[in-house]
Amino acid sequence: MSTIELTPEEARERLVLKAKERKERIEANHEKASGIIQSGDESFNKGNFTEALEFYSQAVQLWNTNVHLLVKLATAHAKCKQFKEAVTAATRALYMDPSNPDARFQRGLARLELHKAGLALIDLETVLEINPTYPGLTSALERVKKQLNSRKMKKKTRAKEIDEELMGPLLEEDGIEEADLSDSEESKMVGNGIPCRHYNKKPAGCREGLNCKWMHAPDETSVRDTTGRNVCIYHLLDSCQFGEKCFYSHDKEWLPPNGWWTDPYKIAVMEEIVDMARMKARIQQHNFQRSKRENRYSQRSRGRKNLHTAASSSSGVPAWMMMSMDAYDNDLNDFRMQHCGFSQGDVEELMCQGVKPWDDDAWDVLHALSSY
Repeated sequence: MSTIELTPEEARERLVLKAKERKERIEANHEKASGIIQSGDESFNKGNFTEALEFYSQAVQLWNTNVHLLVKLATAHAKCKQFKEAVTAATRALYMDPSNPDARFQRGLARLELHKAGLALIDLETVLEINPTYPGLTSALERVKKQLNSRKMKKKTRAKEIDEELMGPLLEEDGIEEADLSDSEESKMVGNGIPCRHYNKKPAGCREGLNCKWMHAPDETSVRDTTGRNVCIYHLLDSCQFGEKCFYSHDKEWLPPNGWWTDPYKIAVMEEIVDMARMKARIQQHNFQRSKRENRYSQRSRGRKNLHTAASSSSGVPAWMMMSMDAYDNDLNDFRMQHCGFSQGDVEELMCQGVKPWDDDAWDVLHALSSY
């Protein structure tokens, strides 16, 4: 199937139209979510917390950037004794608005119920800093201190508890703007997990639509722009190695105006996060391959015992020499053996796409990179 060639003017008109359609979907989703939130509030006020939780959960699928809705969701989870889910919902709200006292308070209460008094104390003391007269804060702090005293927590124990779970965001941090869930069915497609280059880079989009076998949905190595395309995070950090071959869009024009890529400090933070992710992937890869090498060494040791008594091979070459030749060949292919058959360049390309060499689809991704 041939690709539609558009003039620059036609391409821009197409992108403007896509951005307009996406904005209209956002507004429609928010309007629909508002009605669902109202139904949830009515159920909550009647004491029907399970029904309220269902309504709030539905609304979040349409309006995931509504901080007040996420606080309502956290409160409903807590009322239904789902305290881990309450912590998650409150944390999502705090990442968008770190100074929100309601989200801090709800997370503190949920952590208290999970017997994580050290973390609960941090949240409630932060609420105290924001609003010393916050309703219910005094009694909540008393409960936390009582739990701490009853557990006789030592400083090391409390530090370990705090270190094991995410504390953030800090009060002085700026909120993170999430992308609205305003996508069409086509743009949510996961497909085979490999990003669709036509969907992300062509103004006309992907001609296959819902029948496309590639992925249209965003992932951890991309951010979604106002037209619904996925923009390469590495390009935003000036570190993409693929250029025109990259699966993702490199067009910055249609990005939201206040994203992290507009702030030098946040860019530096993102660079650290990406570097840490790469390092973690390398460590995981090293540990995985070390385990495989240990297994191979164990098998070779057993093989040497069997070969030690053999006089020679059928070709007249001594068994010990055959073993030496095998070792030499193994040295030449050591990198590939340690990296699931991939060369160093292959591994670097895969890691830039967020794919590990031992993933089931690694060879498919590499093939797509070289031929797509």
